[in-house]
Amino acid sequence: MPTQTTAPKKSVDKKAPPMNLFTGIGRLGQEPVMRYSADGRAWCKTSLAIFQGEDKDPIWLQIQAFAKPLDAGGWDENVPVALAELKKGQKVSVRGKLFCDKRDYNGKEYIDWGLVLYSVPTIIVDDAKSEAAAGDEPD
Repeated sequence: MPTQTTAPKKSVDKKAPPMNLFTGIGRLGQEPVMRYSADGRAWCKTSLAIFQGEDKDPIWLQIQAFAKPLDAGGWDENVPVALAELKKGQKVSVRGKLFCDKRDYNGKEYIDWGLVLYSVPTIIVDDAKSEAAAGDEPD
């Protein structure tokens, strides 16, 4: 009599990075907008321009951040609040899940790329700006 074998269960390592992980550096294209859903969940959105070179157009990404539910109830709003505190034009490093939205407008198909943040964005300080500011300091 043949015996049935079952495939071993895959253990999920919660500390392993997700399969869809994008990390990039760019400048915010607009002021972040903070909103709240009907159930009180904070979320924030903005856009990010990623520089590709002198003769190329930037890659534009929609950036979204959502509050995460806590085990004890309520919401962890660290990521959307941190994004909301940034300003248009700031250079930041972002990390999140890449997504693609397709839409039709007047018979033409458009594709919008975006990123749902996993973690708080990191501000990147430009060397040229920091050197200029250091030169302005009194001795």
